[in-house]
Amino acid sequence: MQPEIPVWTKPLMIDQPLSWGDIYTHSKLQAQIETAICLDESIHNTGHALSAIELKACRIINIKLCVSASQRYWTEDIIEPEVVVTARGTIQVPKNPGIGYSVRRDRAEKLTVRRKRMGATH
Repeated sequence: MQPEIPVWTKPLMIDQPLSWGDIYTHSKLQAQIETAICLDESIHNTGHALSAIELKACRIINIKLCVSASQRYWTEDIIEPEVVVTARGTIQVPKNPGIGYSVRRDRAEKLTVRRKRMGATH
């Protein structure tokens, strides 16, 4: 007979053990194991979260929000205005034509480390 593992040594969760988009197989695995599965890369919107919950694909969903999507990766971005994520985890659609952001060419130029001009030769 195997001794019982003390609670304090059991992991709280397993982080996204399978492919990021495979909510269905996560549900099959979660049904077979005691440790909670935590999904984060699979959850891109409320529909994904609802699917994961309804399929019982996980017991924990980790939502990574930040005030600025730009600040999540950069100290200074190459676009303006800064990308802001709302409290609901969405980005506002611009009211003006276009995508709502412009490239800061001076910043892109400053960060450029290599160039290669591509094109047809005559």
